Amino acid sequence: MGKMLTVTTMFLIQMIITFETSGLYAMAPILSNNFGINHSSIILVNIGFALAGICAPFFGVASEKYGKKKFIIIGVSTFLIGSIITSYANGATLFLVGRSIIGLGYYNLSGLLLAYLGDIVAYSNRGKIYGIIRAASGIGILLSPLTSTYLISNFSLKVYYLIIAFITAIILLLSFFIPKVEKRSSYKISTVDIILIFRNRDGRLFLFLNFSMGTFLVLYFSYIAVHLEAFFNLSALNIGKVLTYSAFGTLSGIFIAGILSDRIGKLKLTKIYYLILIASIFLINIVNIHFIWIITFIMSLSFDGGWTIIQTISSEIIPEERGVFMSLVFFVVSLSLILFYIIGPVVYSYGGFLYTTVLSGFFIIISYILFLKFAKNNTEKFN
Repeated sequence: MGKMLTVTTMFLIQMIITFETSGLYAMAPILSNNFGINHSSIILVNIGFALAGICAPFFGVASEKYGKKKFIIIGVSTFLIGSIITSYANGATLFLVGRSIIGLGYYNLSGLLLAYLGDIVAYSNRGKIYGIIRAASGIGILLSPLTSTYLISNFSLKVYYLIIAFITAIILLLSFFIPKVEKRSSYKISTVDIILIFRNRDGRLFLFLNFSMGTFLVLYFSYIAVHLEAFFNLSALNIGKVLTYSAFGTLSGIFIAGILSDRIGKLKLTKIYYLILIASIFLINIVNIHFIWIITFIMSLSFDGGWTIIQTISSEIIPEERGVFMSLVFFVVSLSLILFYIIGPVVYSYGGFLYTTVLSGFFIIISYILFLKFAKNNTEKFN
């Protein structure tokens, strides 16, 4: 019962924070019109959310010292407060403030959930459990496009975020009943310790791999809805439908990762995902409206399936500092978001969706080359 409650609570947390975040991608054209912001610059309203990720290492250290359960409760509470504030946003400024607070909860929870589960689940079973948590992300992504566009178009932004707040309040109650894991009251980490983590060759590699995934997250997902509206002249509802197909790709990729990663090997499956993603990045700019549904499905399948396995391996790169390292993972992801929230509008205004996807493809190709070298040297350890 205790294990089921724990996994269920982690599942619901991951689902709601992903639902809120991914819903913004489908809402981008609506927010652009409501707030009077150019399509190329609409992602800037999320920069406060990304800046909150800078606090991720602090959350990692504090959770090790004071207890991961306590910081899960704090993270869910922060997410709840941010959702309530965002529900009252009538303009871009309050929306930015509310989402910044949501970001504090999101980045606290994102690394912490994996670290918490890493403490209670053996590595041999971790791929399956992480697959379940990534499936929660997939369900959140699946539900968000049509739900967000429907609720905001037919009701209001306030109704949408109050529903999120209500669900989060229920999850907060469940969080009080999950088991505690061992905390290290005397735990301390200095700047030197963090530098030592960065000096770890494999640690640096996986920080870069996650950074690259964050780059793709901004340069592809932040502009796909705008691209569908501008290039294919799709309505908000039809954009939601395309992104729902994309979400089915996410679920499929996560499901395949959970089922096959321990059978054919995490490293081999990740290489396959990388190759599919690289091909999809360049195909998406040449397909017509009849194939855009298929290519977005494949794109999400390879991206989310691959990132699921990369995060699983990341949790075992420096196991003695798992909480801190996973917080650093989400810290570098937030850095990539901040950087490309700033660079993205410039790239998009200069060359449109083609340039943003090509730039993200560059990072993915470099990541793939580096991952091949890692896989060659660590076949036995991480498969």
